[in-house]
Amino acid sequence: MNAPVPERIFIEIAPAGTARTGYRGRIHRGDRDRGVELESLDLGPDSAPFPKRSHTLGALVERLATLDEAFARELDERFQTEIGMHLYAQTLGRVDAWDLPDEGDVEVQIVTLDEHIARLPWVLLNRRGGAFLSACGWSISLARSAEDQKDCELQPSPRMLIVAPEPPGWPPTQAAEHLDELEEMLGEADPRFKRNQHLKVVRGWDEIAPALASFQPHLLYYYGHGKGGMATSRLVFSSPSALEQTVPVADLAQLLRHSSAPLLLAYVNCCQGDAGGLLGAGWQLGEFVPAVVTNRTVAYVSTARAQALELWRSILLLGDPPHQALATLHARIETPGHTFANTRWMNPVLHRRYARWTSSPPRPRSRMKHDPHWNVKLDRSKQFRQVFTDTEQMLREGSPRVLAYVWYGEEGQGVGLFHQRLQVELQERLERAWILKIEPRWPEELLNRYRSFEDMIAEACDLRDISQLDAWIRANSQGDRRTTPLFHVRHEPLRPGEPVKPSDLRIYLEWWNDYLVPILVDARAFGLLGISFLAQKDPAKLAKRLREAFKDLELEHVVHDVLDELEKIDLEDLKRFLRFYRVLLPRSMKERVLGRILERSGGRYEMTVEELRKLVDQAWEDDEILSEPAAQPADEEDDW
Repeated sequence: MNAPVPERIFIEIAPAGTARTGYRGRIHRGDRDRGVELESLDLGPDSAPFPKRSHTLGALVERLATLDEAFARELDERFQTEIGMHLYAQTLGRVDAWDLPDEGDVEVQIVTLDEHIARLPWVLLNRRGGAFLSACGWSISLARSAEDQKDCELQPSPRMLIVAPEPPGWPPTQAAEHLDELEEMLGEADPRFKRNQHLKVVRGWDEIAPALASFQPHLLYYYGHGKGGMATSRLVFSSPSALEQTVPVADLAQLLRHSSAPLLLAYVNCCQGDAGGLLGAGWQLGEFVPAVVTNRTVAYVSTARAQALELWRSILLLGDPPHQALATLHARIETPGHTFANTRWMNPVLHRRYARWTSSPPRPRSRMKHDPHWNVKLDRSKQFRQVFTDTEQMLREGSPRVLAYVWYGEEGQGVGLFHQRLQVELQERLERAWILKIEPRWPEELLNRYRSFEDMIAEACDLRDISQLDAWIRANSQGDRRTTPLFHVRHEPLRPGEPVKPSDLRIYLEWWNDYLVPILVDARAFGLLGISFLAQKDPAKLAKRLREAFKDLELEHVVHDVLDELEKIDLEDLKRFLRFYRVLLPRSMKERVLGRILERSGGRYEMTVEELRKLVDQAWEDDEILSEPAAQPADEEDDW
């Protein structure tokens, strides 16, 4: 995990004299005196090294920052390979006598103070037209100096300050969902990774300075919008007095530079965070933060979320250094659309000023073996059993083509968590399915319902229009012939007052039957649709409206049903659940303690889970509890 790497290569590049089109440098393994001089490097902004392309390197860098649709199509695998081969020929190709391995743990640092060189897509380095070196275990990062690098040690359970603004008027970032999944992933391994403990979330610019002073974070994670390009680089914050507040990255750097926080890593997960060169996040923060991770181009929400989860998992839970986490990142991403044919794989980039990185990841909880997803499986067995049984039968018999389920409950009853349970348990139990999950946002208006539904699904898949969905499903179904693609559409819970009403669902299911099912047939896929409602006061009244909406609706390819209400938890539910999922708690935690949990939560699902989580976290830290067996015989009811 923290072993020294076998190869560490520094490629130093600087302008040759005053000519901006000419560069020179030196390549070495840590000893400059024993390095190789690099003369007349064809890497300048006016260089046009691709005979069949019209792009200079300067124009290439500029278009990479904005990544418009036409250029994204042009930058296919062949063009990426051509760029990578040219960059390799000008640098590593000059020292082929070093006999560098094609694969392995190799660290390459591009050392430069020139912003044009820093903007070049070094992640594309490619030798002899083979695989990209960054896909073969090589880590590629940027650095200001090969000498000003010190060892860093990340303390156990580091504190993370999360800046996640969602200003009105900007496209949604799914920040709430992203932070929930991040907290769940980290908190399962280390109970300290919880909000208001070792995770702190702020939204506005004015909140950052007080949080730095009081929270003293080791890690900074910005998840939101960036704007700018070659001439400017700004972050967008929520503001109580305006729709937005844009702040130059330089202002954030100034704030962090004068903070007493022991910051070791900053991850600026936004569009074009590194596009500003001297003004970008990497350059501004990389001067004093040992590791800065950010995006060189436009960032897509689905990929940005997936990359962040895998990066934090690797650094915080596996103990990998940031450069190693990035080197293995692309192989671990399973988000649909994340392929070498799509330029989004080129994000993120690392600005590095550390020599060796060590950490103390949380130990595996081997002595207490309980279901890691227990928090979404409390009760609701009746509702889940119906969905799972029907889905398994649909895949086995090939009919119907789509299953649609609607469920409902009051605020706090885990309406949204039931979506997570379906995803988790279907993935665990359906061996015949390759599940493709999307989380579309409901339309803000329904003047043209069919068009709104088309745009909604296309946007969730990052597609130009719905006609590309069959190709998208085929491209992202990575299973073998024995598995069947299951297109799982997970809608956010609907609240009172939103544009989509129960009566609109009838038209939505008709649209699925008439327009979406033929696309699924072409893709040889099946569909699973989950829709949920939050009842404000009277769940029975909502249930009546839902059933009236679907009354006499018989569709050829879509089978639909309204599940029973997600009701409150009672004591027997709690005892049965704990025993079944082997959630080990102290022996002293009998009915009296469980009764107190229900008394405090009122049986509300989410509060009950939170109370249980506190007890389980406490149990992990109690040596006497850890020494207990993981499961008790079925007749030992007194243990509960």
